[in-house]
Amino acid sequence: MLSEYGLFLVVVAWIIQAVSVCNIKKKKPIVVSPYFLMFYAFGVILLVIDSMANNLILVALLNIIAMVLAFLILLKFRK
Repeated sequence: MLSEYGLFLVVVAWIIQAVSVCNIKKKKPIVVSPYFLMFYAFGVILLVIDSMANNLILVALLNIIAMVLAFLILLKFRK
């Protein structure tokens, strides 16, 4: 059940990023929305919890790597 919520948050994150990219004028660089990163990271946290609960250690580790990368990018935006 947690994986469904996690994937839902990941999809919401991608929708946020897609809308953000579509609203940028042509000559401006494309940036990553901090909201994308937050929703993505929290979605991945739920995926990690679900993977650990189901003994899918490799899947959990790969999701942890994705989550850490998203948080590092988010921290860069906060500076």
